[in-house]
Amino acid sequence: MNRLRIAALIAAGMALGGSARAQVSITAEVDKNVVALNDQVALTVTISGPASSLPQPQLPQLPDFSVYSSNTSQSFSFVNGQVSSSNQYMYVLVPHRPGQGTIPPISLTYNGQTVRTAPIQIEVSPAGAGAASTPQAAAQAPPGKVAQPQAAAQPDLFVTADVDKRRAYVNQQVLLTVKFYTAVSLLGNPQYKAPSTSGFLTEDLPPERHGTVVLHGRNYYFSEIKTALFPTQAGRLTIGAATVAAEVERQAALDPFSSGFVEQFFNQGLSQAEERDLRSQPIIVDVLPLPAQGKTAQFSGAVGRFSLTDSTDRSSAKVGDAVTLSVTIKGEGNLKAIAAPALPPMPDFRSYDTVGATSLDKSGGVVAGSKVFKTVLVPRVSGRLSIPPMTFDYFDPSRRAYVRARTAPIGLSVAPGEAGGGGINFAQTGAAAPAPGLAEVSQDIRYLHTAADRSPVDAFLAALAAARGLNVLPFLVFGASLGSSQYERLRNLDPRRRRRRAALKSALKRVEQAQTQAQQRQAAALMSEALNHYLADKLDVPALGLTLKRALESLRQERPALPEELAGRLREVWQDLDALQFAPPGPDGAAAGGQDAERLRGLLASLDKEIGP
Repeated sequence: MNRLRIAALIAAGMALGGSARAQVSITAEVDKNVVALNDQVALTVTISGPASSLPQPQLPQLPDFSVYSSNTSQSFSFVNGQVSSSNQYMYVLVPHRPGQGTIPPISLTYNGQTVRTAPIQIEVSPAGAGAASTPQAAAQAPPGKVAQPQAAAQPDLFVTADVDKRRAYVNQQVLLTVKFYTAVSLLGNPQYKAPSTSGFLTEDLPPERHGTVVLHGRNYYFSEIKTALFPTQAGRLTIGAATVAAEVERQAALDPFSSGFVEQFFNQGLSQAEERDLRSQPIIVDVLPLPAQGKTAQFSGAVGRFSLTDSTDRSSAKVGDAVTLSVTIKGEGNLKAIAAPALPPMPDFRSYDTVGATSLDKSGGVVAGSKVFKTVLVPRVSGRLSIPPMTFDYFDPSRRAYVRARTAPIGLSVAPGEAGGGGINFAQTGAAAPAPGLAEVSQDIRYLHTAADRSPVDAFLAALAAARGLNVLPFLVFGASLGSSQYERLRNLDPRRRRRRAALKSALKRVEQAQTQAQQRQAAALMSEALNHYLADKLDVPALGLTLKRALESLRQERPALPEELAGRLREVWQDLDALQFAPPGPDGAAAGGQDAERLRGLLASLDKEIGP
């Protein structure tokens, strides 16, 4: 009803008004001309003219400031049958350095007429002792704490990134926190792209945190993602910008004097989707090399705080028994990069390969946990043996020094082994008596059987041995089977390929679930989810926030020769399923759901044939 009233008013203005002769004007003003380095300036640009559709201002290069887009407002007026409008664009400017900053003239051209604002001088003083009011600093305010409102309007949505330290040692954890704030409703899920972290090892720190917070008197909903970074080299390393793509609702700019105004008005209404690409500021981290003073030959690069313990699975054994030595390194740091401590000399034992297992705890924004190394030791001699102390050297950043962790020696009581080292004792039938003074320990030679004593199994094995070349066949069959299983295992190790192969089966299962739903909307939602997840799995993109436009663009990148008929079917089914989710239920809802399920199955089969496995 409101749209019809506005359309009637505009139509009346078109009928009564003549051609507009008034000039288009543009003004720019700031809320303050003196600002601290850790503060912000609100810039308001107002454009007025004799039309309902006016161009947006194009800001010039502002090297002295970071610019954040804020609110946009529009107003219409009808005076004596003349249509006029006024649009306000608000921006938040964050100064980069102290001194004299300048906002150059802002200009626009409309119907051959160019107008511009006057330059604005901003004096930036050094940062004060107060808390920063930039969006980045505001992002760090404790949730729920109400900040003092500023004179300028705050941005609708923005993204920030920060680290817990700007100076760190090589392999010391740096905590990266990315926050996305929005004060308006979004059309779909935002798409997050993590910043580039060249020169760092990364470790995700789930879970993602959500909540609400009040910043400068405005309510925001935020999402927070944390990542642990471990620098691998010394020097100045750059953490790139984190980006978020989001769609918000904006008022459509319709020109009532255009020939297609009525059609555009009723097709689009007064609001449209506007895509916003948000970026955080890059971050510089100064990475210090580990000091040479105090570094030992046993140091393998571990940085953090650790403890060392060891134990054996038994306190007594026999010569030749296997004893498992477990060495545990526990603490905070990059545990995945820690190598097994070197075993001390143990001439009384025979040692075998060491196997490690890592257990991580990522709570509290810190990578911690333990790493256990297990080594099998076999005693060579009997008696009271001792496993020497184990040592582990690491660098503690809080103490800025190398630390050696040490265990206590482990005692082990070893009894003599069985005669013959546990070998098989054979019967002495027909054997000669041992020579005087000699005791027989064990016997390792069996007497040969004559041909008359052969069993059917022995005869078969003898015939098989005589076949010679045929004996290769079992090995060939075994090799082919092993190669096939290895190939299949390698294919399954590829998560992208595994996801693509399971896409159709998973989608069809959702379609079957949709047909069991009694409500049309629930069935349409499940079928829409089946199509959305199928395309996401096939194109290896996130399912959340996948739009029809992006799906078609990704499909054409994957298959440049995608038939237009298939793209049209996809567009039609997608839009019909969206409409069904919000359509009022009717008596024929079940029948319509069945028809849509068959259409969706046919579309999925065609897409799967076109895209391939």
